[in-house]
Amino acid sequence: MELYDNITTIKGIGDKTAASFARLGIHTVKDLISTYPRNYLTYGEPVDIKDTAVGERCAITAIISSGVYSRKVRSLNITTMTVKDSTGSVQITWFNSPFLQKVFHKGETYVFVGTIKVKNNMRILEMPEYYKPAVYEGMRQEMQPIYPLTQGLSNKTFQKAVINCRETIYKMEDYLPDTVRYDNSLMEITEAYENVHFPMNETVLKNAIRRFAFDEFYKFLYDMGSLKAENVEQENCHIIVQGKAVADFIDELPYKFTKGQAEAIEDILSDMGSDRIMNRLVQGDVGSGKTIVAITALYATVKQGFQGALMVPTEVLAKQHFTELSKIFASYNISVACLVGSLSMKEKRQIYDKVSSGEVDILIGTHALIEDKVEFKDLGLVITDEQHRFGVNQRKKLASKGTFPHVLVMSATPIPRTLAIIMYADLDISVISELPKGRKRIMNCVVGTNYRNSLSVYCWPDS
Repeated sequence: MELYDNITTIKGIGDKTAASFARLGIHTVKDLISTYPRNYLTYGEPVDIKDTAVGERCAITAIISSGVYSRKVRSLNITTMTVKDSTGSVQITWFNSPFLQKVFHKGETYVFVGTIKVKNNMRILEMPEYYKPAVYEGMRQEMQPIYPLTQGLSNKTFQKAVINCRETIYKMEDYLPDTVRYDNSLMEITEAYENVHFPMNETVLKNAIRRFAFDEFYKFLYDMGSLKAENVEQENCHIIVQGKAVADFIDELPYKFTKGQAEAIEDILSDMGSDRIMNRLVQGDVGSGKTIVAITALYATVKQGFQGALMVPTEVLAKQHFTELSKIFASYNISVACLVGSLSMKEKRQIYDKVSSGEVDILIGTHALIEDKVEFKDLGLVITDEQHRFGVNQRKKLASKGTFPHVLVMSATPIPRTLAIIMYADLDISVISELPKGRKRIMNCVVGTNYRNSLSVYCWPDS
């Protein structure tokens, strides 16, 4: 059996069970062993009945002190009995398990594992696990894996499937050199898989999880590094050089740029005018003026004869941007459109046509921008606002609407620069660290619905 063999090659898995696994996205042996338990059950020292706490999972060793009774209540079969130890007694109840009348007999001793409840002033255990004392003693050191399940798939079936492909785990090769593992105190990959599925104790489980966490970070950084390398190598198909025009545009604004804004614009224009495409993150707190930086970049793009796109996470924000950009660009003969999900199909089709013909210079919208029906004539710049609300793939899909357009992303999330470099390793970074002169401090608060009528219909969040 090999890692990428179909799951039906595992003993005991037929087409019906495979279909259940498929609903969890598990199709191969590798998919199976890479689906880790979501939780683990442990089996501790049994406690006296008087020491059990309501609502907590526990184990008790008790003698069956009554008969085993089964009765039917409407469509439900209820089986009950009473057990006791030297400190007290508890009632045990099972539902739709009448066969248990033949399993238990008065005077026998079992270990029962479950959660204590109180009903009608009586302590009860509902649907507990049960074991002979000798069997339970052998389970004391084990941690029982609990897997994500779906209809037609039990935890026992999942466990058995993993056990049946255990030999395949042992044949896996570790991509990490020994020196890297030793330097970082990491398990071998086969040991990590063994201990995440069959941990003997919490210590080895934590070490296995640590190894997988390392692998995930490594893969993320590798993917980001590869993407960065691709971007560096990509030739600039949209050279944008608008020095004087942009300077005049900035001079005509009713306020002066801060040092951070000016440096961000300089970085952007330098990128877009270079031999390689731009991939840049502009980071700054709410109110630092990232939006006007993006507007300036869009202005430079359109004046060079290309189209621009601005994607934001909400319709409210898209409409706010549309209103502001339409006002700013009205005197520059720049056409702006807004594409959001709430538009009628007729309105969307009109925008699709105008964008594909080049009649629309700047398209603003939500995720609707990355729909297949949106086609640009010549997209030169794509911008995503509130970058943390979008994934890398969404950003790439928007960029794919053009022939290697420049990419600018904005984020107000206050993350340290070092972390930003790790998270956005495919991007160069510009930081706007100061607020514009006279900018009031941003305050966040929670108010009741009675404030709704007094709220301003329009507010510009980040100009």
